[in-house]
Amino acid sequence: MITRNFLLAAAIVLAAPVAAHAQQPKINSGNYWVSKCASGGQDYFECVVFTAGAVDGLQVMMTEKTKLFCLPSEITFAQASAIFGKYLREHPEQTHLNASLLVAMAMNSAYPCSK
Repeated sequence: MITRNFLLAAAIVLAAPVAAHAQQPKINSGNYWVSKCASGGQDYFECVVFTAGAVDGLQVMMTEKTKLFCLPSEITFAQASAIFGKYLREHPEQTHLNASLLVAMAMNSAYPCSK
């Protein structure tokens, strides 16, 4: 038989990660990436990987008529993530926005398409 104390203890244990997680910025917001893109080591590597995935995904979705940015062919993922990190630092009022949107805005700011 499940006791009341067991249920109470289980509820506390299960709620603890949720409460801790609720205080963290969401991974899909720019707020999550501000510190990761500014630091070194594993956090910066995560920023590079995220930026690479976002840039690649955005490029797959773009057509000639819907190009959001025009990257030079020789750009590296590390350079793209440095641009993303710089954009986040220079536009703190936008870091609550979707992180992929911010990647697009950062790339457009650095590499707009000529009309």
